[in-house]
Amino acid sequence: MNQNAVCAPAAGSRNTQKKRFTLKMRTREALTGYLFISVNLIGTLIFVVLPLFMTVVLSFSEWDYTKGLAGMEFVGLEPYARMVSDPKISTSLWNNLYFSFLQIPVTIVLALLLASLLNKIAFCKKFLRTVYFIPFITSWVSVSIVFKALFNPEGGPVNSLLMALGISNPPGWFMDIHWSMTSIVILTVWHTVGYYMVILLAGLQNINTELYEAAAIDGANARQRYFRITLPMLTPSLFFIMIMSMINSLKVFDQVSVATQGGPGTSSFVLVYAIYDYAFNRFEMGYASAIAWVLFIIILIFTLVQWKLQNKWVNYDM
Repeated sequence: MNQNAVCAPAAGSRNTQKKRFTLKMRTREALTGYLFISVNLIGTLIFVVLPLFMTVVLSFSEWDYTKGLAGMEFVGLEPYARMVSDPKISTSLWNNLYFSFLQIPVTIVLALLLASLLNKIAFCKKFLRTVYFIPFITSWVSVSIVFKALFNPEGGPVNSLLMALGISNPPGWFMDIHWSMTSIVILTVWHTVGYYMVILLAGLQNINTELYEAAAIDGANARQRYFRITLPMLTPSLFFIMIMSMINSLKVFDQVSVATQGGPGTSSFVLVYAIYDYAFNRFEMGYASAIAWVLFIIILIFTLVQWKLQNKWVNYDM
């Protein structure tokens, strides 16, 4: 009995020491892990979270940043109310919608056609896939400069070809008030179609071939197999492309900035270029921040609507 009485506290002490040691090791491992990610967290807080918070504050203020913090004045909802009567904002919103509803369908249809054709080709598939994808990894600045030269209304290769074909008065493209936005659509389609084609090609190659074999046995022709099997099986990829295309089309900037600078006039003036113009040309950082948050809300609404509607047409059953 005495030996048991002596051993019991000793065993309890060892268990306590073991638990303390385990807790100490876990704490040390946790601190080591936090130390490794602290650099990323600090960078995110300084360069992402803090600027986002500041844009919210600035959207309710007027601030000429050339005067420092002394130039900041709280004005409430005035920047948002100003947008309602600002003709440049209404014009830029219309240009964004025109660009989106023209560029997105054209890009998706061309990407789907190219992916379908490339999926049927048995030779040079990897080479052609690379060729179509190269424009996407090319700088927007470089592509915009090249397209501006190609579509130059005075002696550019495109207009020279059109005139040789008998069109005496070809469009002015980027320098024409009626064609500037369409020209940017052409540029954007050429730049992005290869990326979406690769996504759709991957989706096509993941479709179970047994579905086509079963449909052929049942007497389905090529057209029926495409519309009853291929397209329904591609809806997840198409949904992803639609989401990404909508977001990218609403924040279009690079090609506009290089090719047209929002002109001629305001014919290609879009929301992101309006943010840039008001912030860095007019030094109205508060108003530019308000426009940025309105753009964020517009993108969020479009994304949520598409996400909600996916249940009606997207098929995830493979």
